[in-house]
Amino acid sequence: WKASGDPSRGGVSPGEGRRMKKARGSEDCFFASPQSFGEGGLAITGSEARHIAVVLRRRPGDTVCVLDGRGGRYSVELTECSTEMIRGRIIEKQEFSPRTPEMWLAAGIIRAARMDLLVEKCTEVGVGAIFPVSTKRSLSSKGVSDSRLARWQRISVGAMTQCARVSSEAH
Repeated sequence: WKASGDPSRGGVSPGEGRRMKKARGSEDCFFASPQSFGEGGLAITGSEARHIAVVLRRRPGDTVCVLDGRGGRYSVELTECSTEMIRGRIIEKQEFSPRTPEMWLAAGIIRAARMDLLVEKCTEVGVGAIFPVSTKRSLSSKGVSDSRLARWQRISVGAMTQCARVSSEAH
């Protein structure tokens, strides 16, 4: 749309906001660990809760897609929205079996930014597990730190939710 203030030219008048509609079938998906699920509902905390409540401005009554990273995809009606916690009622649950054959990748440790990109893109195309390997020509002979592994796990979850994959296992 045009940002000009002239409505006759297809623009938006000052104070008149437009909410762009998403293409059909391209709903936002969010991640919730399997421990977040309870009897017929779930609770999401942390950065995902803030993203849903503040950035996307979702309110009670809205429906979102939630992935558990283990093959479950849930349609959830939000019942409580705050920056600290999102609570919802599960409307529908779909279980998907893992792909066979499962793809695994053993990758030599490369520069941090490149390794981040490798983890993201491999998750998007369906690699089931990524194993960083320290080789003779690796940049780091010390191996991989716990903080780096945690970062790769976050990147993997982000890539999984972005492309609505139902499972993600980054090792």
